[in-house]
Amino acid sequence: MRTSALAMAFGWLVLGGGCASTAPTPAVPSGQCQTGTLGWAIGQPATQEVWTRVFKESGAGLWRITTPDQAVPADQRPDRLTIRVDAANNILALECR
Repeated sequence: MRTSALAMAFGWLVLGGGCASTAPTPAVPSGQCQTGTLGWAIGQPATQEVWTRVFKESGAGLWRITTPDQAVPADQRPDRLTIRVDAANNILALECR
């Protein structure tokens, strides 16, 4: 009797799996940073609106803003967008590193 109950439970699991949602999984960003289309941002003030747009358009998985007097680690990450700003908080460069 116990064996038939286990077999029945297993059958429900197998058959129930056919009823599971088959909706496609949402696309996951690649995390690969690209700056080729971001030339419009050079010289712009580094406001939250601008850097949020730059980050989204770059496809990067991470981002950071660096200032002229800031020490920046030399580690390289192809999935990170680095936004370099000047003392007046204007964007000087966008780099994937």
